Amino acid sequence: MPYLTRSTVVDSLRTRAGFPGTTAVFDYPNPADQLPERSRSWLADRAAAVSAVGEPWLTFFGNDELGELLTDLGWVLRDRVGPREIAARWFGAPAGTPTRSGGHIVVVTTGG
Repeated sequence: MPYLTRSTVVDSLRTRAGFPGTTAVFDYPNPADQLPERSRSWLADRAAAVSAVGEPWLTFFGNDELGELLTDLGWVLRDRVGPREIAARWFGAPAGTPTRSGGHIVVVTTGG
């Protein structure tokens, strides 16, 4: 999702929400102003790196903002995995690893 414009993200979610029984899994980053100061430079460096290879990050969501959008569009949030849990679950980071900036992965479904 970060590589798409906000309008494309919203339009895509709206369209897919019209299909009962749909599941979607996607990732998104939080805006820099919602991160601790030490995480902002990491986010800026990472965003610059992906932009340099032609994939700029265009869209960011706050957790509450995205939750409201999903609900308004008819999605049900089934799981949200944040940076610390991503590090532990998929990269073997030990429990209690300090949180740093990073994306979130969500699983959403529609009715049906």
